[in-house]
Amino acid sequence: IVCRLAQLRGTKEVGETLHSQLVEKEEENEGNRKESEKIIEELREKLAAKDREIADVKRSYQSCIIHLSSFQTQYDKAYQDTQLAVLVREETEHQVTQLTKKKVLRFT
Repeated sequence: IVCRLAQLRGTKEVGETLHSQLVEKEEENEGNRKESEKIIEELREKLAAKDREIADVKRSYQSCIIHLSSFQTQYDKAYQDTQLAVLVREETEHQVTQLTKKKVLRFT
């Protein structure tokens, strides 16, 4: 009986130690869980900020593409106008040359 009582007392002490360790670990886990939740929330906030940044960059890129397209259209129009002006000038020079030849022929 004494032996069994000692065994029971030892078992009870081991049980209490295990129980206190379990409570300690649960408290640590609760602290770790809270810390993990905090870290996860911070990462979500950083991710949301990056998503906003990416959206801003995409909008900026689209704006640049639109401006580039507009500039390309203006450049193409200016180039066409220049080509037309060159053609008109060449035609005018040709007409002046023809008239000059006719006048020279009349005076000779």
